[in-house]
Amino acid sequence: MKIHVEYTGQLRAVMRREEDSLELPDGADWNVLFGAIAGSGSGDTEKLSIGENGEPEGVLFFVGDEQVDWANPPVLRGGARVTIMSAISGG
Repeated sequence: MKIHVEYTGQLRAVMRREEDSLELPDGADWNVLFGAIAGSGSGDTEKLSIGENGEPEGVLFFVGDEQVDWANPPVLRGGARVTIMSAISGG
């Protein structure tokens, strides 16, 4: 199945690309997607590190317009558009 990944904001510079179109096996989960992103080309993929709780750290993931809730992540489906953006904090 094909998954389209878009990097926004600062992640475009970090990943050295704006997007990826990744071919994943049917039934692939988020761990497979993370591995495919890491192996998809140049870029500082350690910025997409996974914490001890199994959730990405410092970035937000969206499927379509919905933010991924890591307590109940959605099933990946062919044709999905995943957007990854830096988490923003301020004060």
